[in-house]
Amino acid sequence: MPPDGGLAGSPLAGRPRPSAPAQRRRVDLGLAILHALSEPGRRHSCAGITAWCGCSAENTQGIEARALAKLRRLLLRAGVDRESVGALFADGTSDARWTPRHGEA
Repeated sequence: MPPDGGLAGSPLAGRPRPSAPAQRRRVDLGLAILHALSEPGRRHSCAGITAWCGCSAENTQGIEARALAKLRRLLLRAGVDRESVGALFADGTSDARWTPRHGEA
């Protein structure tokens, strides 16, 4: 990883990569601020989110993939049928990234 932590072009470029807990706090804070300043229902681009969170696009996409997988698992555990869960994510989010855990149909 480059010394800038992969943040070329970001206001954080050129700074040393923060520790993992510090990075998580920065991402959480960036998401909280973005959420507080956004109108309800507004969608944000990956580039916009990474700018607010101070992390790389790959990091943002990984967070998104894990959050969507967690949401899908919770919906399936709550008894929502798999077809309905798939329909919830049919608006362009990548369902192909989701691989069921052991025991999930």
